[in-house]
Amino acid sequence: MKVKLVFVWFFTLVNSVVVMAQNHPNKYIDSLFNLSLKYEKNTIDSCKIIGEEILRYAEKRNDIDGMALGYYSNSKYYDRFGNYAQSVEYAFKAKRLFDDGLSDNNAILAKILLQIGTLYMLIDQHEISIEYFEEGIDIAKRYSVDSLDRLFLLIQIARSKFDLHKNDSLEAIVKKVSDIKPSADNTNLLTARNILLSNVALSQGNLSKTKEYFKEVKDFCSKYNNQFFLAYSLSTLGEIYYKSNQQDTAIYYANQTIQISQKYNYNRHLSSASELLIKIYNQRNQKDSVLKYLQLKIKANEVLYGKEQLSNLLLIANREKIKKKDIELVEQKNKATINLLLFGSMGILLILGMLFLSFRNRQKSKINEFLSLQKQNIESKNQELEQTLSVLKATQAQLIQSEKLASLGELTAGIAHEIQNPLNFVNNFSEVSTELVDEMNEEINKGNLQDAKEIANDLKQNLEKINHHGKRAGDIVKGMLQHSR
Repeated sequence: MKVKLVFVWFFTLVNSVVVMAQNHPNKYIDSLFNLSLKYEKNTIDSCKIIGEEILRYAEKRNDIDGMALGYYSNSKYYDRFGNYAQSVEYAFKAKRLFDDGLSDNNAILAKILLQIGTLYMLIDQHEISIEYFEEGIDIAKRYSVDSLDRLFLLIQIARSKFDLHKNDSLEAIVKKVSDIKPSADNTNLLTARNILLSNVALSQGNLSKTKEYFKEVKDFCSKYNNQFFLAYSLSTLGEIYYKSNQQDTAIYYANQTIQISQKYNYNRHLSSASELLIKIYNQRNQKDSVLKYLQLKIKANEVLYGKEQLSNLLLIANREKIKKKDIELVEQKNKATINLLLFGSMGILLILGMLFLSFRNRQKSKINEFLSLQKQNIESKNQELEQTLSVLKATQAQLIQSEKLASLGELTAGIAHEIQNPLNFVNNFSEVSTELVDEMNEEINKGNLQDAKEIANDLKQNLEKINHHGKRAGDIVKGMLQHSR
């Protein structure tokens, strides 16, 4: 009867969203997924039906992200039902879509890694769970993943590390999540947070604080209709009251847990509540009650811890590790190939660089030879000018000693003035030429051959000007010599 009602509900739901599927196919999967998140808190059969519908629709459209969400929804269903091996199998089906490079939706991948890590944490495989939580946290940091999922990953890894007595970052995480306010969307997150806080309180021997945390879980899960974690909080409160020697209250909470768990097929909570009642009734020597709850526990444990449940979970984890190592091996081979290509390219570049340096050195040698010749020419012109000046000075001395001292003095002054002009030009252009030679050497050292050539052209023009004004001075001297004769 229950199954029939679920199917009637499901087909009513499908009819209500069929218009959306026709007009907005992408939104159809998102709407179904949001419904599955809602119903995984209470009506888990509905969660499974929705997950199958998401898969059917996504496979028909070859929608990889939709398929990942479908696998994730099915994983959540089997998680709530207590079939961890089937749950983790679906979660890894979703993850393989990302491992094979078929999707890069990091928001979905973070959810999947959170789910896988949580499943292994529930069976106390904390080393495995931490690997997946850390991978999820890394993705959450590198990409703008939903803030609730980021916080959930931090809380869950803190829980696993706490159970392994690795409390290095516990205080910072507790501080970060302590002020979260309850809402309809974050009851799972707040339950995980309160479990972490209660574990810390319990380790400090503060049983009343532990009780307070789980009463808070009970209140907000009841308010927002999260039946799964409501059952969990009731079961845990039963354990706390049992430890406080309040057996009647413990029995009350355990029975409340069993009622909800039987209604929604929560085998995990059914098993823990039954175990608590077995202990209490065994102490009271009520054998009929012990037998009753022992049968309930055995039935729940057949789902939770069947013959192959734990071994399947570990086999799946090992299989995924092997696949991961195979992928890493391929990546290493690709990296080695890339390194080989890089080294080969570097070798070619080195040879080309050596050829270029050899060419540049030859060019530099030729330019240096040219500059050396130019420098010699400039020095030769300077010597000629100095000799000319010496001759003029000697002539001037002879004129002064002559009888026509006055006229010769005026003449000498005029001649000196005429000679000084070309001499000034020669000196100025000589200094400029020296600076040009220095600049040319700098450009050559930098490898700027084009700039060096332009400077060489300027230097050539300067030498022509020096030559021109040297000839002017020479003509003046020749005129003086002729006049003296």
